[in-house]
Amino acid sequence: MTGARGAGTAARPPSTAVPVGAAAIRRAAELPARIFASAERWGWEFRPPGPVAVPPDLPQPLCHLPPPAWAPDAARARGRVSMSRVLLGLAVGVLAIWYVVAGVYTFGRVSGALSVPDVPEPEKTRLEQAAGARYLEAHPFGDDPLHYLSMGPDVVLGLLLAGVLTWLVVGPLARSRAAAGHRDWLGAVRDQLDRYEAEAGPWAARRRAAREEAEDRIGGLPFWFPLGPHDDGRVDVYGGTPRGWCCLLLTMGASLVGAGTRLSLLDLSREGVGQPLVRLAEAHGRSVRRLNLPADAPGLNLLAGLEGREVAELLVAAAHAAEPAASPERHTLDIRVVGQVCDILAPSLTIARVCAGLRTLLRQEPFPGPGSVLTVDEYERLHEAFGEVSRKTLEDRIGAIEARLHPLLRFGAHAGEPVLDGAVEISVVEVDEAAGDLAAEMLAPLLLNVAAAHAQHGTGGAGGRRALVVAGADLVPRAQLERLDRIARRRDIRLVYLFRHVRQDAEQLLGSGGPVVLMRVGNAKEAEAATNFIGREHRFVVNQLTIGAGTGTSESTSTTRTHGTSRSETRSDSRTFGAGHGSRTSGRSVTEGTSESTSHGTSDGTNTSFNESVGRHRDYQLTVEPRQLQTLPETALFVVDPERREGPRARLGDCNPWIVTAGGVQDEPRRSLVG
Repeated sequence: MTGARGAGTAARPPSTAVPVGAAAIRRAAELPARIFASAERWGWEFRPPGPVAVPPDLPQPLCHLPPPAWAPDAARARGRVSMSRVLLGLAVGVLAIWYVVAGVYTFGRVSGALSVPDVPEPEKTRLEQAAGARYLEAHPFGDDPLHYLSMGPDVVLGLLLAGVLTWLVVGPLARSRAAAGHRDWLGAVRDQLDRYEAEAGPWAARRRAAREEAEDRIGGLPFWFPLGPHDDGRVDVYGGTPRGWCCLLLTMGASLVGAGTRLSLLDLSREGVGQPLVRLAEAHGRSVRRLNLPADAPGLNLLAGLEGREVAELLVAAAHAAEPAASPERHTLDIRVVGQVCDILAPSLTIARVCAGLRTLLRQEPFPGPGSVLTVDEYERLHEAFGEVSRKTLEDRIGAIEARLHPLLRFGAHAGEPVLDGAVEISVVEVDEAAGDLAAEMLAPLLLNVAAAHAQHGTGGAGGRRALVVAGADLVPRAQLERLDRIARRRDIRLVYLFRHVRQDAEQLLGSGGPVVLMRVGNAKEAEAATNFIGREHRFVVNQLTIGAGTGTSESTSTTRTHGTSRSETRSDSRTFGAGHGSRTSGRSVTEGTSESTSHGTSDGTNTSFNESVGRHRDYQLTVEPRQLQTLPETALFVVDPERREGPRARLGDCNPWIVTAGGVQDEPRRSLVG
């Protein structure tokens, strides 16, 4: 971006691509130590430190060329030479015409002098010779060459002499004077150019040194600043790709852990988006616990540490995840049935034991024997829990619940460790693709409710702040997400939801919890919903551009004629008296005159006009267009703070973790940018 003197080129962000070769080894070694920051950040915001400015005390030298004073003399010389050519041409033309006429006239006279009456041929020849001799004696052309010139008028001679004089004398003098002035002007121009070059060289060197100094000073300033929501409440992330989520979780999760927060991640996306964070944390020496379902299911107990009533609610919620239209009465009835089974089987509750209890109510579970998950006492109490009439009435509901919970048997068949461990710094529970679609749909609400129950009990292990991240929250009904949000607010747990799409329950939650992070959204309808949430702003846009040019010519002619007549009359009368005589003299004179004057004037004029006008109007447009969200890079994101009172509502950043190893990265937020 160039501007007037004193402005330069704005700084550009360095490349944040994944490094290769030796740079990759060096930056990979720096990444674990620098990514675990002491303050929360979700990415980095690029803010150029400003344009490179040249100090104002370096005025540019100017070259003042002298005016061409020789130009008028050269113009006059050209005019005189042209006039001499005109005079010569006119004189030669008139003289040629005169000689033609004189020759014809002379030929006629000679012919007339030689003409004789009809006589015999010999006599005629003699008479013609005698007449020719007499004519030549009277007009001796050969004796006086100047006689030829005397045949033309004086005006011809005057034109001829004036043209020759101008051509031979006046023209060379005028041209030599103009040439001398031109030589003097060229010398003055060379002197000025030499002076300018002598001043411009040091000035350019000083300016270059000043620019390099400013670039070095600006190059040492940070231009990547931490970016994140200002609110400590729930944050909803919409859109994004698996790679984008990996970078976001790595950047955000590492900063939370570095600030002393214990992070729990429920990865329901079946994309393994938490694996980069786990590997980097292990390389940095952080305490990490990673569980993969179903691979690590045999050693887990999803219901460990929960009471009977809580187990009943979360199992029914998981069973109804595929039946969102279930009536409240049916939901309450299912909780009553499962709750009574859990009360009998407590405190050792597993999914396998609950399913066995439900089958006992249906009279489908065999009597306990070796390897059975139920004891004889529990079996008998379950037989007596409901009367025969009630059991027959509830048989359909009990069978439906047991059928929906059956795919979860392999995730809680035996008593084992709890699924969440708050004693480690990073606890990751991820659902693998091997779990299957049906089991994954039921595991999502089940794991979420398990996390909510642990949060409600405050079983977070060691002290300090806690954060819970749910990746793939699209699989969980909105009511359960809102319930977990309420619990997290009461327990001061940082809650983060990652939604793949902006639709259905996720769209209804948009903006209800606080800050929102928007990443790449491929669907046009979802992108439109996201940009409408960001909002609109007033802009002044160009709506009309008019360029006009015109040329006008005017010509006027005026003629003035004046006629005048004057007449004067003078009378005189004188008398003289003497001795004896007298005399009288009278006179009269009349003078008449006529005058006439004519003046003729012509004026020509040409004018040219050029105009340009730009029209702007205030328009209320989207702050971010849907196409911008659809074409965002994988690691780019918009952080939207609905409660932000100052500054832009949506700020653009990048969560690429490799930025932290680049130059110009600031660890602390830029205070002048906050708000």
